[in-house]
Amino acid sequence: ESNRQVSLEKRLRLALERREFEVYYQPQIDIDRKRIVGAESLLRWNHPEEGLLPPQQFLTIAEDCGLILPLGEWAIRNACKQNRAWQQSGYNRIRVSVNLSPRQFRQKELVKTLGQILSETGLEPRFLELEISETSIMENLGTAISTVNTLRKMGVRISINDFGSRHSSISSSKRLPVNALKIDPSLVGGITSGGHYASIIPDIVAMAGTMKCDTIAVGVETQEQLDFLQSHRCRIMQGHLFRKPMTADDMGNLLAAGEVGF
Repeated sequence: ESNRQVSLEKRLRLALERREFEVYYQPQIDIDRKRIVGAESLLRWNHPEEGLLPPQQFLTIAEDCGLILPLGEWAIRNACKQNRAWQQSGYNRIRVSVNLSPRQFRQKELVKTLGQILSETGLEPRFLELEISETSIMENLGTAISTVNTLRKMGVRISINDFGSRHSSISSSKRLPVNALKIDPSLVGGITSGGHYASIIPDIVAMAGTMKCDTIAVGVETQEQLDFLQSHRCRIMQGHLFRKPMTADDMGNLLAAGEVGF
């Protein structure tokens, strides 16, 4: 395993130059309106020997060796460029979300870099959503609040991903002016078992209401989960029940069809 990680690090340094990365997209559905309102961008690595690798197999290595900044910038630029292309094709306008690693969120040039990307791609800031983790927030809450405020002033949307997976999120996140709380997939997956999971999700939705932000349930896979979430007024969802992550071309075809089909 150690040798494999060393090999992956060496390959990562060449992968950007050789354009071996690809962005997949998973639709976010407004259940009430039955329409696509957003898409989460998900990085994939077309490894020459190992095939298509999901992010959990290489992002930690990229973070450790410092490659996460150029890789993350490429991912944001690619997502913005693709979203603008969909808009120019006449499809319904949606927001595209991109995950920010803790190191990306901390970098001093973040705001400047985002401004350049939006200017270059021609995408309006309101159609870009940046997902930040609880780890990024808790490293320095004061700095996190300042950064989020600056990004919001730019017009960029901000969401907290994996929300509810840590007790710290409930208290600290109330101070952040975010647009959405993304309910952790482990909570959504635990709906069927009842108990703790069945009680915490309505609390998160209620909390989002007081914060005047959306809730997005991630990892919805069953009709039972959908019914539970909908009954507690969580109206935006993503998961395999609707669509698996797909290529940009397939996402474009879905937008062109103009309906969700679930």
